[in-house]
Amino acid sequence: MLIQLINANYNVKKKILLNDASETISAGDKIGIVGRNGCGKSTLLEILAGNITLISGVITKHPKAKIMLVKQELPSGDITVLDWLREADQDLVSLNAQLEAASEEEYGEILNQITEIEDARYEILAPNVLLGLGLSSDEMNGPMKNLSGGFCMRIAIAAALIQQPDLMLLDEPTNHLDLESSLWLVEFLKTYPKSYVIVSHYVDFLNQVTTKTWGLQSGVLTSRKGNYDIFVREIERKKVLDEKKNEAITKDQAHAQDFVDKLGASWRTAKSAQSRVKLIDRLESKRVTVVPEEKDINIVFQEAPLLDNPILKLKDVSAGYDEKVVLNDITLLLNHNSRIGLLGRNGQGKSTFLRLIADRLENKSESGTLTRRDGLRIGYFSQNQSDELKPELTAQEQLIARSALKKIPEVRAHLSRFGFDQRTSECKIEKLSGGEKSRLFFAIIAAQNPHLIILDEPTNHLDIVARKALITAINSYNGAIILVTHDWQLYESTMREYLLVNKGKIVTYPHSLEHYKTRVLNQIHTTMSSLNLHAGIAKPKAAETKTAETKAVAEKEVKLEEKKSVAKKEPKKDIAANKAMTASVANKNMFSRATPASKKMTAHKESYGKSFANK
Repeated sequence: MLIQLINANYNVKKKILLNDASETISAGDKIGIVGRNGCGKSTLLEILAGNITLISGVITKHPKAKIMLVKQELPSGDITVLDWLREADQDLVSLNAQLEAASEEEYGEILNQITEIEDARYEILAPNVLLGLGLSSDEMNGPMKNLSGGFCMRIAIAAALIQQPDLMLLDEPTNHLDLESSLWLVEFLKTYPKSYVIVSHYVDFLNQVTTKTWGLQSGVLTSRKGNYDIFVREIERKKVLDEKKNEAITKDQAHAQDFVDKLGASWRTAKSAQSRVKLIDRLESKRVTVVPEEKDINIVFQEAPLLDNPILKLKDVSAGYDEKVVLNDITLLLNHNSRIGLLGRNGQGKSTFLRLIADRLENKSESGTLTRRDGLRIGYFSQNQSDELKPELTAQEQLIARSALKKIPEVRAHLSRFGFDQRTSECKIEKLSGGEKSRLFFAIIAAQNPHLIILDEPTNHLDIVARKALITAINSYNGAIILVTHDWQLYESTMREYLLVNKGKIVTYPHSLEHYKTRVLNQIHTTMSSLNLHAGIAKPKAAETKTAETKAVAEKEVKLEEKKSVAKKEPKKDIAANKAMTASVANKNMFSRATPASKKMTAHKESYGKSFANK
């Protein structure tokens, strides 16, 4: 047992998030938490991590269990990614603290442990996890301040995967990943040796990486063995059985009540009537509470007026920011019913292309010809919500400012179709949740009645129900759509053609999405197999084909094993000799470039040598 919840209760003001919840997390559990936005899933993770105290109930944790909650709150200074990962390593932090107070007898052993962790985690595992999550060698060795918030989430995930806590808590880990990195994370988690709890709204992701599911609704925490699809089937089956049981109870109560009613005023003295009254009460105590289904979210895009084709044309277009060219020589025609999904790793220019089409590219440098059909209206959903929404305005004020709707009754009626009541309509945008801001985006786009809708990661803050509503809305819309998403299901359900964005070029991808997915998976498996990088464990293994980066890491790995083999053959002489050997191995670490962590370690070693040499 890692964590046990017993009759846990928690609420925020009058909203109940946990109501007598009791569950256990055991070693090896792979748990997915699902539920509507705002139901308390992230709060539950904070409770499990020990960051929030229950109002009542008990939470018990294994005293030696290491629990790690992945957060996006990372520094943005000059420290490099790899240096930050070292300094955030809980085991290294603890061992360095022990080293400060170590005796002569303890010092060498602790230093050996530090060296082993450095070698195992930061010689091979760390760079490969970062590569898998989409960071280049330059980015992982560069300053954190150069990275976007999306990359910071990847680094937070990497820290957990590298440290391998007994229990890893992940809150929407795929939100800032591209398609390729999402696939890599799936493959890594499939063989991850320890426990994790994941909050996610991506059905395909949950189905592949979880073996137990918790559902949270109206404070009720329900658990079932199996992935999301199994959970849904089991919950639906139980709901049907519970409703039938309640119907039978109601029917039996009605029969008993009929018998009592026929006796009229004399029922109080008739023993048979008294027994029927007691029966009615007993039956009521057996009634099962069925949690009512929450209201569905409705997303509807109005029918687009038709324009002559092409509605948009690019010829030999190059574009970028300031003097940096991001896109080169793009030629493309867009028709009134085009459905285009953009493929390619993050950082290749997908969002730049969308901003160029939507005329949202700031400080742009542009050449070539971009022609928009007269009267073309474009609805644009930005993955950076702050770029398009003014935080000081209310939801209804923002809609008025961005559409032809001006009268408050019609504005509220429009917002209500997207799940906004009077309170949230009058709420300032800065106070809205991510999901509410996304729905406001959709409401604004619908009110603009566009011919072309551009969607840049529209599902990042949507729950499962809202995602299904978006798929229905896209498929019911008759205009053109360009989509960027890391949600395979959204692509498969809505798009007809794909463009591949790579190194500033945009070309038609001639194959199916499944073909692209298979290609990416083959690349992932080749990389993992070449380094035997499964379950977070890196061991040397010969491989016929390696990329330049993975080959270099593999060579380092073999050298590391050779050094360890030599070290095992060395006879233990005295503590000073032992110390010298481990220091030599540690100082040759491929990423030990005078980092804060390595400086501290070197200082320990020098202090150690001087101290004991004088004795």
